[in-house]
Amino acid sequence: MAGTAAGRGLVRSPGRDAVRAELPAADGEQGVQRNIAQFGGNPHNVTIAGQSAGGLSVLAQLVSPGARGLSQRAIVQSGAFALTQQPLAAAEAADETLATAVGCADQTAQCLRNVPVSDLVNNFGVEIPGVVDGSVLTESIGTAIAHGQFARVPILNGITHDEEMIFVDALGIAVSGGTDVPVRRTSPPRTTARSGPPDDTPAVADVESYSIPSS
Repeated sequence: MAGTAAGRGLVRSPGRDAVRAELPAADGEQGVQRNIAQFGGNPHNVTIAGQSAGGLSVLAQLVSPGARGLSQRAIVQSGAFALTQQPLAAAEAADETLATAVGCADQTAQCLRNVPVSDLVNNFGVEIPGVVDGSVLTESIGTAIAHGQFARVPILNGITHDEEMIFVDALGIAVSGGTDVPVRRTSPPRTTARSGPPDDTPAVADVESYSIPSS
């Protein structure tokens, strides 16, 4: 939840904007601009890259007005899974519910900092990164891209094959499209041929069939 929470206890605390999901990444880019020359780098030739939630963060930097000019290239790996971010009010309500669940009904940052990490993780669930707060993100990432409101830099975009199986197999949910969709197993494991160049890798792999329940 670090970097994504928006509860009012955090929002009202010093450094509150740091919990608005994407500002830490922008701060990091600014740090690169200030310091990269000392390591032999070029502050005018910076590439940002991320995978999964990190890829979504890269997209957020591309559409965030405050991040303009901080990077000149971007690599996005499996980052387009959640292009609709929640409004600030919804994020605050969800995180206030979380704070209450872990014993911080007073909604203070001090209380939350003393909660064991395991309690936070067990109660947090799966959260789509990003909050439309009107500052860091003025609109959802997908909306900004559709309207052409993004940094015009070279982008390398790709996906990680079967990445979502981690969520399906371990948690029984799919997160594509920015929603948590429960899934159920509909068939026993089966095998399928896998194409590719000849090597010593087995030619079959165990897979399972899942379906999304009808509403």
